[in-house]
Amino acid sequence: MQLIAELRRRNVFRVATAYAVVGWLLIEISDTIFPNLGLPSWTVTLVIALVALGFPVALLLAWAFELTPDGVRRASASDAEAATGPPARRDLDRWIVAGLVAVIGVLLVERLWFADREPAPPAAQPSPGDSTSDAAMPAIAVLPFDNYSADPTDAYFAGGMTEEIAGQLARLSGLRVMSRTAVARALEGSESLGDMAAELGVGSVLEGSVRKVGDRVRINAQLVDPRTGQQLWSQEFDRQLADVFEIQREVALAIVDTLRASITSAEQARIETVPTSDPEAYQLYLRAAALSGNVPEQNREAIALLRAALLRDPNFEKAWSRLAWRYQWESWHGDENGAALAMEYSGKALALDPESPDAHAARAAAYSALERITDMRASFSRALELDPELQIALTDGGIAASTQGDIAEGLRLSARALRRSPNVPNIRWHVGYPMLAMDDDARLEAWLDLAAAEGMQFHRLDGQRILLLVAQGKRQEALGRLDELLTRGGDHPEFRDFAADVRVFLGEYSAARADLELKSRIAPDAVGDWATSRSARTNHAFLLERLGETERAARLYDDALRYAARRIAGGGDSPLRLFEVASIHAVRGDTEAAFEWLERSYAAGYRASRFLAQDPMFESLRGDRRFAELLERMVQAKARERARVEAEGIAAEVDAMIAAGPNR
Repeated sequence: MQLIAELRRRNVFRVATAYAVVGWLLIEISDTIFPNLGLPSWTVTLVIALVALGFPVALLLAWAFELTPDGVRRASASDAEAATGPPARRDLDRWIVAGLVAVIGVLLVERLWFADREPAPPAAQPSPGDSTSDAAMPAIAVLPFDNYSADPTDAYFAGGMTEEIAGQLARLSGLRVMSRTAVARALEGSESLGDMAAELGVGSVLEGSVRKVGDRVRINAQLVDPRTGQQLWSQEFDRQLADVFEIQREVALAIVDTLRASITSAEQARIETVPTSDPEAYQLYLRAAALSGNVPEQNREAIALLRAALLRDPNFEKAWSRLAWRYQWESWHGDENGAALAMEYSGKALALDPESPDAHAARAAAYSALERITDMRASFSRALELDPELQIALTDGGIAASTQGDIAEGLRLSARALRRSPNVPNIRWHVGYPMLAMDDDARLEAWLDLAAAEGMQFHRLDGQRILLLVAQGKRQEALGRLDELLTRGGDHPEFRDFAADVRVFLGEYSAARADLELKSRIAPDAVGDWATSRSARTNHAFLLERLGETERAARLYDDALRYAARRIAGGGDSPLRLFEVASIHAVRGDTEAAFEWLERSYAAGYRASRFLAQDPMFESLRGDRRFAELLERMVQAKARERARVEAEGIAAEVDAMIAAGPNR
């Protein structure tokens, strides 16, 4: 009791009460005000921690010092009573009452003033792949800028401006920017801006127009709320063409400011960086960007434009990166020098800017052409460190991971690409690829059914459905669907290549012959991304052998083995190429060599057990105990990947889309 009396005399209880009231007041103010100032959530936690840490300090000070009419002085037992007379107590009481009134005032302000206000996005940078933080950040769609130039051929410039501004915004960790393909698809099926925004899940839309006259450019840009049509920001720029990068910078920073999105100093520095000092080189670069890599003639025209741009500015890193990609495409079109040139030009890009995600992605493309899959994955991983939402690194990196047997990681990467492109058929195909690779049939069927219900018509999705039927042993159904799609207009070159591979796999040799002979002349050694794929040269050889043309088949097999040897000697570790070598040895009756190369392909990541079990090139091995054991190891490896997907919640986003259905 004596201690309690002493605590009362020294005003410790009053100080504790006053401190609690003031501390509560500070916490309420921070919790109410900080989010609306755009401050990160940890700042509120910091205030709470400081208030808690200060409480025992306040009690110690209250014991050691006394508030007297003459001011604060060190307390002692003999003068405690004198120091705690009525005036001192009344001062503390006034502070307590004032604090309580302030707390009531803050509560009223919070309820009446801030109740209907949305807090600004948190300033903290979200971690890559965190769907919760991703969903919380501002989301924007950049619409194609209208071309108001008198010359219709200047449309490339408007398209390029759209792509460049969207690209700058997409690099910001505090902003979610929908991909160009996703926006284009949403526009096709929407009757209004609001419908388009609802489909994409965005809260703002950037639109504009471009008029280019000589060396001047006029750009109008405006940011609108698609739900209300309210204009959030707008500006007109009338500048010299040389100032186009300054316009891009101003637009990007204005959007960041308007949406109160977070931006790091490194991100701002990248926005401020001018890619080239030569306006003409930049226009050549934009012209090249508008041309397709899938079409050989357009790809070669793009190469010529990029070379012209680099003659004007040899330090144009983005042009070197794009040129490397173009030569990767050339390698797929049959140019054996394409891979080496892709390596050379991606190296030039990296030398100019080692921190460029585009340069690292270009190096990954070069490794892909050389079939160095491990190196390809490493380069894509570095690109994603620099730009966590770089679409090509997520999609192609996901395919590479699945190819090497890291199938759960393949699904994780490709599912991340959905956040910027939820409605893009090619992204849907990339997500389905690892599902097929690990025999996740129920999820894949639901995924493909969802795409069909949403009206997606895409040859790769059609092909995925056919491969699923082949894997399940439904030969006639697979062939029937294949014939139906070809009759209905499956004239895409890639689909015809795919169809030829499937027909050879299923024994329809005569029907595949014309397409395989054509592919063998154009690009004989490229291996596709589908499970029945081998190079056109090898599939053509097998077809000829089955049709009785054994001498010609033997020459093609030898050519295929020589090409594979060169790729492997150059560091190639593609499981598909190793598997192709095994299949040639198997069909030639060299059982031990076939098993040696099958084991090498398995060690490199080959897991397509259901296709291997049916593969006609491995008929001679099916009675061997080692063949059954290898198939079982593949089955078990895929079961581990499926378990990993479930344990780590990798497919949660995919499952949520399936559950929500086409009207989500």
